Amino acid sequence: MRFKLLWSVVVLIAGVAFCSLGVFFMGAYVVEAVWATAGLSDRSPLFWYLPVVFIGFFFFAVGLIAVIRVVPRLWKIRRH
Repeated sequence: MRFKLLWSVVVLIAGVAFCSLGVFFMGAYVVEAVWATAGLSDRSPLFWYLPVVFIGFFFFAVGLIAVIRVVPRLWKIRRH
């Protein structure tokens, strides 16, 4: 029982960390590719920094799935 609770808490913390990392990567894309090049004629950073936003989406999705899957398990463990 304690192992399941410990494992669920670890997955919850990792999921929140992955969501935060994903938001950081997406924010870094906005700051570096969109905001920093706002007045420039060369808009190529929008394309070249695009993998950063995809990495951010991936981390955010993985973290969100982990959190969504572990919260019901924590509720079930807490009730018993």
